[in-house]
Amino acid sequence: MRKIYKIGIGVGIAFTVLSVVYVGLIFYVHTYNQQGHQEWDLENYSIDDCFWANKDTNGYLEKICKYIIENKIGGANEPTKYGITGSQEQEYKGREVIAVFLNCCYTGDVAYIDKETQEVIGFRLGDM
Repeated sequence: MRKIYKIGIGVGIAFTVLSVVYVGLIFYVHTYNQQGHQEWDLENYSIDDCFWANKDTNGYLEKICKYIIENKIGGANEPTKYGITGSQEQEYKGREVIAVFLNCCYTGDVAYIDKETQEVIGFRLGDM
């Protein structure tokens, strides 16, 4: 009886350890994939890739994608994979802009769109 009890405890401990490792790996992979600051090859993208099947109503994602590619902003998320988490009006370099908050990377990347011309005039990588 004691032998079966010890085997049961051993199996239970092994199962618990494997479960913790499995959950840790899932968390690590999810976190890594969400960071978005993985290396991607700017040379493999052109502004023609900035087509959005589900365009946002203002066309911001396409403009931001083109801005990243044209300005060769390394360290940003893959330009075709962004989504918008929010926006707000503010001042940027003395101009009235719409700050577009993107779904990438720690505190989030931000694009600044001139309120009057609707052009992207700046981009900031999220803090790590």
